[in-house]
Amino acid sequence: MLPFSPLPRDPQSSVLESELFGWRDSAGATVVDPTAPVAPLVDGSPEASGMLAARITRAASKQTYYTIRCLVDRDRVDDAYRAYAYFRWVDDNLDLALSDYGDRRAFLDRQQSLLARCLPGDGTGAPDVWPAAGPSDSHSPTAMPSAGPTVRPSATEELMLVHLLGGKRPAAGHDRGLNDRGVNDHARSDHAANEHGGLRSYVRNMMGVMEFDVGRRGRLVSEADLRVYERLLATAVTEALHHFIGYGRPAPRDESRYQAARGAHIAHLLRDSHDDVATGYYNVPNELLSDYGIGPGDFVRKPYRDWVRTRVAEARECFAAGRDYLLSVESKRCRLAGHCYIARFEGVLDAVEADGYVLRPDYSDVKRRCAAAQAGWAALCAAASAVGPRRSRP
Repeated sequence: MLPFSPLPRDPQSSVLESELFGWRDSAGATVVDPTAPVAPLVDGSPEASGMLAARITRAASKQTYYTIRCLVDRDRVDDAYRAYAYFRWVDDNLDLALSDYGDRRAFLDRQQSLLARCLPGDGTGAPDVWPAAGPSDSHSPTAMPSAGPTVRPSATEELMLVHLLGGKRPAAGHDRGLNDRGVNDHARSDHAANEHGGLRSYVRNMMGVMEFDVGRRGRLVSEADLRVYERLLATAVTEALHHFIGYGRPAPRDESRYQAARGAHIAHLLRDSHDDVATGYYNVPNELLSDYGIGPGDFVRKPYRDWVRTRVAEARECFAAGRDYLLSVESKRCRLAGHCYIARFEGVLDAVEADGYVLRPDYSDVKRRCAAAQAGWAALCAAASAVGPRRSRP
């Protein structure tokens, strides 16, 4: 599981705990009717949304829950839970609860409008979403609609976004990053001047991921479209990682910054291909299918296996570049988080290679082994050998 990315959910936790929410559909996803009138909230406090976000995160992904609990800067833990849980909730609605395109479109339009209301007059210089946020052959818009004056949160889950972004303005002349002990200090790099640029980049790009998925469901997509999708998610996850873990500590800002997240995204699309095809999401480019006359579910066909081989090789190159990048990241906790998810997804690549590049319907056994052994031991060894002993954080 990528830190701060709702993609993919843990197989054993795809249905969140029922007591968290008011009502859900037969698939177990939390549902908001986008046409329903605004309902009063029982408790709209930041404390309530923080508690809800932590419970959603723990139910959906224990790895993400404990990554946030143990590695995130202390004064950003609640917001890190909100950042993950809000998009987990949005993704569950789009993937599981809302089967009709019109319903998914209306639901996401509402979330985009709410985001626009949370980021009025964004003059922070935060990276915008990458262009062409939806597939090129989709009729869904690529730009976020402007919010109307009546758009306000009608679900407790929506308040997670409001509280995540509420009051997030640049603190002129004051850098509030934390060192590896979770304590404020002022020795920071040049790019830390905008305190919340990484967070805004995360929410904008992650909303672009949601937009892309609404547009591509049931449609074949091009290689170029899949590259845009990859870039959106890699940018979102990486910027969130640096915003929440070791905020403001020096780290390169070249293309190597996003390579580990790119590799993890490639691996998780391969891992989830069977499930995604069943729900109308196709992770293979249309050009390959057209050139060889195969379908998106022809996993055993040689052209498909050859394509999988190239994707595995590309993911491994991304992970190698990501490890090199992590050597230049000052925050030990950020390095540790990066090594953890690289190690986890490398186990998926190992399994794909062992199977002759024929994708399995289920990799849960690989995931359990990686989470319990490889991602723990190998990541700790890699981090320790790269940076030396780590001081204990009180």
